[in-house]
Amino acid sequence: MQQIVTVARSVLSWVWKNGLFLSLAVAAAALKLWLLDSQDLTYQGYSFHDEMLFVRLAHNIIESGWLGPYDNLTLAKGTFLPLFLVFNWALGLPLLVTQQLLYIAAVTAISWAIRPLIKNRFLLLFLFIILLFQPASFEGDSTARILRSSIGTSLSLFIFAGFFRLCLTKIRQVEAIWLGSLTGLALGLFWINREDNLWILPAVAILLGGKWVISFFRHQINKPLFTFSSAVLCWAVLPVFLVSLVNVHFYQIFTVTEFQHFAFPEAYGALLRVRPAQRYRYIPVTRSTRQILYKLSPAFKELEIPLEDHYASGWAENSVDLTGFKPREKQVAGGWWMWALRDAVNAAGYGSSGATAAAYYIRLTNEINALCDDGTLICTPPHKVMTPVLSVDDYRRIIPGFFELWIAYFSRQHLSVYNSHSSGTELDEYLFHSLTHEKLYHNEDYYFDDWNQATLKQKQLYVLEQLTRKYQTYALPFVLLGILSYIYIAIRRDQYAWVLLAIPASTLFLNLVVTIIHFTSFWAFGNVYLSPMYPLFLIFSFLSILRVPSHLRREWEFSPFNKTKPRILKKGFSDLVRVDPVSQN
Repeated sequence: MQQIVTVARSVLSWVWKNGLFLSLAVAAAALKLWLLDSQDLTYQGYSFHDEMLFVRLAHNIIESGWLGPYDNLTLAKGTFLPLFLVFNWALGLPLLVTQQLLYIAAVTAISWAIRPLIKNRFLLLFLFIILLFQPASFEGDSTARILRSSIGTSLSLFIFAGFFRLCLTKIRQVEAIWLGSLTGLALGLFWINREDNLWILPAVAILLGGKWVISFFRHQINKPLFTFSSAVLCWAVLPVFLVSLVNVHFYQIFTVTEFQHFAFPEAYGALLRVRPAQRYRYIPVTRSTRQILYKLSPAFKELEIPLEDHYASGWAENSVDLTGFKPREKQVAGGWWMWALRDAVNAAGYGSSGATAAAYYIRLTNEINALCDDGTLICTPPHKVMTPVLSVDDYRRIIPGFFELWIAYFSRQHLSVYNSHSSGTELDEYLFHSLTHEKLYHNEDYYFDDWNQATLKQKQLYVLEQLTRKYQTYALPFVLLGILSYIYIAIRRDQYAWVLLAIPASTLFLNLVVTIIHFTSFWAFGNVYLSPMYPLFLIFSFLSILRVPSHLRREWEFSPFNKTKPRILKKGFSDLVRVDPVSQN
């Protein structure tokens, strides 16, 4: 009882001392929620592979306990968003509010984690507010739709927060248990949220691996470090294992999505191996290549009627803006070829279960690879993944495009708070509203000419839009200054430079993946895929700039122009040089 009283007193004392700080933080969060109350939810009932798919899967979970009957879309995308929609439905909160509360919690977590690097509480509050109102967190075309980008950004911030806390402080055993568990859970949920989740791994390797390496050389490998690492591993595997186990029960295949199972990516990669007679940009498997494969591969021959008679022209119509070919020519771009292939496989009779589809994909893979290996087809080396086989022309576009897209995202990319167009039937509208408890956007025009005659909702949206433009004006110079600052502190061997390196390592990897997709498959550039990069680079830049003055001060203290004589008090790896200026007189 005495211990409880002591803990309660310490908590109350902390709250009393930090009352102004907490009040301002809560006020900033409340202001954002109030402003975003003006934003409605876009519904797109005809988006069968995105919003409508997630809504359908969520309703199936509510009605039947899992994702519903198997078809070519059931295991096409990560399971976490449908589960999150069901959780939000049970809470009864509007979906956009829940998403923003999750993001506020993530910003709070990362602010708490980097507290050791920011001694001044109000500087920390300043960063908190910068992250809170950054425009990628409320951009209408991504966060105001039922897409995975919003919760994906929050989960990535939780992951970085956990590992930053490990690397920046000396954690105790109890903290190692709950911190490692929460970090691992965030990583596991992140893994079942999207299929293109590899970009987070460089940060995990740098932060966790770097902590182990440094602890080894300092002879500081201890029980909390081992406990944290074990908890991360166990809790990261748990969501993946449980979802895969449930999928075995319902669909006879042990995986989260079929894009993460080996069968479909290997079949897709085998088709990419075949060199076309004439290569066209954005088209991974040309129509002429398909005609050849129909004659040589019995497995692929089964797809000829459904693909050529039913699906190719429709997906080719979606590809027109990229390929330049008319729909009747049936040239399908990479962003839609995977869906055309899966549609055809389902229509060919392999849509009864995940195991049935996987068996077909394995057979197709073996036949195509055998034709390549015996020289019947002219092919590239073995290709077991879905990444496109890149040509010299692709590299010429990707290398400069990598920098162009990165710069554009922080400057020219229009991150608008206004909604994208809604579409669908009355039934679609009902399904969206009943699941999300949200006000739906019905394509109203919220622009205005006269402030005095504008509604409160129009004024709120206008304020957010102007805030977005201010960010896009100053974000790029701020981030570039942060990169230059990081280079300087890295040269000066800042003891935390390796920790900060985790952010550009992962976010630039994400930018590279999006760049490759953008120039080879479909126009992927935008906040839907790049949203985690915005807050993470703001954190990286802020901390890098903040580390510079101490190094400049240290250089000045040892400078021949300095009139004081530095006296070395302590040297060490963790505290490289500490000086005490002493007058030469």
